[in-house]
Amino acid sequence: MGRHFIDGHHPALAHALDVIQTRHGEQVSVAAADRSRLAVGNNADVGTTLVTAWDFEQDETFVNDNSIDTLSSSVEGDTGDELIIIGYTISGGLMTRVVQTAFTHATDGRTKVVLDTPLARCCSITHKDTTAMAGTLYVYEDGAITLGVPNDLTTVHCTMEGAKSQSFKGCSATASDEWWIITGMYASVKRSTNAVVDFTLETREVNDGAPNIFRTLVEMSSSQGTPFSISTEPYLILPNNSDFRIRAVSTLSATEVYVWINGYIATTATGVT
Repeated sequence: MGRHFIDGHHPALAHALDVIQTRHGEQVSVAAADRSRLAVGNNADVGTTLVTAWDFEQDETFVNDNSIDTLSSSVEGDTGDELIIIGYTISGGLMTRVVQTAFTHATDGRTKVVLDTPLARCCSITHKDTTAMAGTLYVYEDGAITLGVPNDLTTVHCTMEGAKSQSFKGCSATASDEWWIITGMYASVKRSTNAVVDFTLETREVNDGAPNIFRTLVEMSSSQGTPFSISTEPYLILPNNSDFRIRAVSTLSATEVYVWINGYIATTATGVT
C-alpha cells in the first residue's frame, strides 16, 4: 500500500517517473529501489579555483576500470575497524552499485588492505565501530604509500576523517539501472568565513570509452550567514550510468564549505505499473 502511494500518488514524483519513461524509454519505480539517497560534502580549503566539495585538496581523477582496490589509515592504531564502503563497478561501460564491508589491517592501520570487490567509483565510507578512528582513512588505487598515505594523491578516490566516522564527498554516481530524482539541495559557507562562494552541480554520462565531459546543471551562490537551500519541484532528474559532483570556488583562499543533495532512487523493475 505504502509503496504504491510513493510511486503512483505523489504528483511531483509521478511526473518525474513519467519524464524518465518519455525521455529515456525506461519504466522505473522508486518502490523497486526501496531507498533514498543523501549525498553530503565538505571541503575546508576551497580557494579561487573550482574544486570538488569533498574532504580532499583536489578534484578526483576518475578511472574507467575497476582499479580502486586498496585502503589504509594514516594512524598505526586504527586496527580492525569495520567500514561500509559504497561504490560502483564498471563492465562494458555499465556501472553496478556495490555495498561491501572492509576492515583496516589487524595489527597496523597504516598497512594496505585489499578490497574484496575492486571499484571504478568509491562514493562513501561509513565507520561502524563504537570508537572513532584517530587517523584519515584512504581508499585508492594500489601504489606506493608513506605511513598509510598514498604518495600519488591522484590515485585517491575517497577519504574519511576518523573523528567524523563517515566520508563527506560531494561526488557520486548512478548505476546503469538507477535514476536519482533530486528533491532538495543545500550549499553554505562556514559561518566564521567572510567569503562569497559559487557552487556548480555537474554531471556527465559514462560510456564504454572515455566518459563524456561534465556539464553544469545548476549554479548556486552562498555567503557568510546566507546559505543556499532549495526544494526542487518539478524534481531534478540525474540520469542513469552517470557521474555527478558539486564544485565550489571562493572569493578567498582556505574557505570551508558544506553541501548536500537529497532525493529518491528509482530503478528499472519487471512488472512495474
